[in-house]
Amino acid sequence: MSDDSRSRTRQRGSSAGASAARESQRERVHRLSNLGGLVVLAGLESTAPDLLLGLLLGLAERLPQVTPSRLEEVARRGAARLRARGAEKRAWTNHRRAVDVHRLDLTRAELEQAFHRLGEAPPSEPSTWTRALRDALLRADARGSRRG
Repeated sequence: MSDDSRSRTRQRGSSAGASAARESQRERVHRLSNLGGLVVLAGLESTAPDLLLGLLLGLAERLPQVTPSRLEEVARRGAARLRARGAEKRAWTNHRRAVDVHRLDLTRAELEQAFHRLGEAPPSEPSTWTRALRDALLRADARGSRRG
């Protein structure tokens, strides 16, 4: 085998290894994203990371002592929430497609600036900012159409 063919063989092997590593990383990121989604579904996304991890560690310690019937009950509750979320996601996806809704990511500072430019103060609870900003834009649009 010539030096050139050995080099090409090594490159193909290296390329295949890099591809496998990328696929493994993609799968890991997907799994972590799904686990993060479970935290959101449980309503714990605003929980401090140290507290959340402490809760999970405590649960992991107690899990071996939980009875099978209790595990089934808890799993049924989780499955019901996942089914409901799946239905919610499908409904929202269909709605978004029907009304041509677009997603927009803004920082806290950018949202505050948008509120101030609309002549409004941001609500005290940041979790309500998206709806409040949309409402402020609709009010500003209504004010503009009354003038014109």
